[in-house]
Amino acid sequence: MSEDKPWTTRDDEGGVLIRLRAQPGASRNQIITGPDGTLKIKITAAAVAGAANRALIKFLSKVLSVPKSSIALRSGETMRDKVVFVQGVSADQVDRCLVESQKSKVKSRKSKVNGGQIPKSDARC
Repeated sequence: MSEDKPWTTRDDEGGVLIRLRAQPGASRNQIITGPDGTLKIKITAAAVAGAANRALIKFLSKVLSVPKSSIALRSGETMRDKVVFVQGVSADQVDRCLVESQKSKVKSRKSKVNGGQIPKSDARC
């Protein structure tokens, strides 16, 4: 583990697996590193009828600049400890985005560059 990323990500077939701990019912959506080094994602949605899982996927989609359809829960659907699969990215890309999101608030990706939208390849963190 590096000092910049104490959590666990690993490349898997066509994407990345991320181990994380979700905290539903938080005051705001936020990514932090817990005292034990786990990746902790605070979500404002309550853990009722899958709302927190949907909000988690939506938030990760924004942080990682990938479509929601590229993110799936592999395990932990009804638990705080989860394994999430993100398709079409590398572990390095995910790690960079997660580190960056802890340093600053996640903002909308609607900014313009050179008179047009940011190219998809450049939009990721």
